Amino acid sequence: MRRIHLKAIACLSLIGVLFYWKFLLTHQYSLLTGFEGANQAYSWYGYIARSIKEGSWPIWDPYTFSGRSFVGEMQTAAFYPINFLLAAIPFNDRGLLSPGFYHWLYLAAHVLGAYFTFALVRTFGLSVFASLLSGICFSFGGFMARLGGWPHMFQSGIWLPLICLFTVKALNEVDSRRRLAYSVLGGLGLGLSILAGGLHLAMMQAAVVTTMSIAFIFLAGKGRGRELWKRSILVFAVVLIIGTISGAVQILPSIEYSQLSFRSITGGSVGASDRIDYQQLNHGLFANALSGLVFGA
Repeated sequence: MRRIHLKAIACLSLIGVLFYWKFLLTHQYSLLTGFEGANQAYSWYGYIARSIKEGSWPIWDPYTFSGRSFVGEMQTAAFYPINFLLAAIPFNDRGLLSPGFYHWLYLAAHVLGAYFTFALVRTFGLSVFASLLSGICFSFGGFMARLGGWPHMFQSGIWLPLICLFTVKALNEVDSRRRLAYSVLGGLGLGLSILAGGLHLAMMQAAVVTTMSIAFIFLAGKGRGRELWKRSILVFAVVLIIGTISGAVQILPSIEYSQLSFRSITGGSVGASDRIDYQQLNHGLFANALSGLVFGA
């Protein structure tokens, strides 16, 4: 079993290199040609690495708007554990985080998401090939593949299959202690998604846990309604509570910072908690989009 998983990681890594060969194996392409990719994500990673190397924590950003809270801005992912590894990477000869390493970090995140999907699909009893194909489709295609300029988004997104994996295990586990352990692990996955900075993704993942818990009650069997309700509610509660607690170190400063922040919209700005008028939205829900929600057209 362990050998199969190791081979899967190696296979997914190779596929990832082939998929992103243009900016991994050549110097003609880069993820840092876009404004946000270079001036936000790459700069934030470099600031985190430099701060930790100097023995401090990246709490305050002195370079933007004459200074602002760095940890209050959720997208910076200042508390994301994987970002701590940046401090172990030597800077290049210009004293900056290597763009090449930035690209390989992008690949590593996608491989991780693909492997989590592989492990999830294997728990459903599907073949190794089907599991590999699922991991490739999830992490190297569709929504995840379009997030190159926003690493905080795909860093959050990669935890969804792991959250689902442990939630499924918890819902199907008969032993109460193992069920609790799986629920806690699922909550930690949700917490890591929050710490990665993609709040939108973390909220959608919480919605997935909710629907999984409800679906389990109706799909797991007949004549066990009360037992299944109790188990489902317990798993749901533990996953969300552990996820919230483990992500609280990022959630709390973000809530405080949001009270002093403004959101830029067409023709001006609004407070973080203010309602945005429908006419100010650039991408409204038009009639043709409504049919797409129903029929997928």
